[in-house]
Amino acid sequence: MNKLIHLPEPTLLFGHGQSVEDPRDGLSLFGPFDSAQTFGVRYGVIGTKTGIRRFAEWVEKIHDLLGNGLLLLVLAHLAGVALASLRHRENLVRAMISGRKRAPEPGDVS
Repeated sequence: MNKLIHLPEPTLLFGHGQSVEDPRDGLSLFGPFDSAQTFGVRYGVIGTKTGIRRFAEWVEKIHDLLGNGLLLLVLAHLAGVALASLRHRENLVRAMISGRKRAPEPGDVS
């Protein structure tokens, strides 16, 4: 017959060197363990090895999707600047850098 083994709840570390069992209590009372980092997206995962692996794979997919989406937006912006430069017959990049733009002429596109 199998014996039941009781495993005590592990304590988790939080800000100010405090440790508690419940992650909700620890975060609400003491904050995250490493509060020195002031940038980036912070998250913590508690779960099985399979659950943590699946979460890491999901985060990587989201990261790739957002990175590719941002790259697409940058390329669309550059194409828009090029198109506007051609349409207005003016170097808009130079105008953005120098801050000087020629006065509109009667035949210009508004």
